[in-house]
Amino acid sequence: MGTANGGGHPSAKFAVLWDRLSEEIVRIALICSCICLASLIAIGTIDTLGRLVSRPLLSSTEMSEALLATAFFLALPTVQRNRAHVVVDILKQKFGAKLRYISEVSALLLGAVIFWFLMSQGLIGAHSSAKAGEVAAGLIPIPVWIAKCASALGLVITFLEALRQCVFIFVWPELLPEPVSLEQTDAEEEQ
Repeated sequence: MGTANGGGHPSAKFAVLWDRLSEEIVRIALICSCICLASLIAIGTIDTLGRLVSRPLLSSTEMSEALLATAFFLALPTVQRNRAHVVVDILKQKFGAKLRYISEVSALLLGAVIFWFLMSQGLIGAHSSAKAGEVAAGLIPIPVWIAKCASALGLVITFLEALRQCVFIFVWPELLPEPVSLEQTDAEEEQ
């Protein structure tokens, strides 16, 4: 989160409200991702222990695949919010302030376009999967459509966060956090 508190201007107060709402939505998506990961661990543990007594968990592979994809797409908004995508720090360190700003703006705009495309395709896939009531074939039918809908929701949240950042970089840049860099990560580990 940036450092501005909204000041007295109505648009700045709106920006702070938008930022906080986005932050809460992203946080909820991350919590759901963590629940998926915890479920994934539980399924793996139960299946492994079951195999020791010749009673593996039926359809554990299908459940694990669905949960893993869902966990990834629900964690993606947090990566976008923190601007923690993989970057080439060697090149970025050589940039001056103006070129660094241009690369940040370009990355945000391109990211928003890419996330829009992924979101639109994810929504189409989730809609057709839910409409068909898609399940994974196996002894226990696993409703794959739920995972596809949750993954599409993660992409929607990621796109909306990328769009928010594109607006903020031009209108309210003081509310955007600095992108996470390798130097920051190293400095935090030393403390």
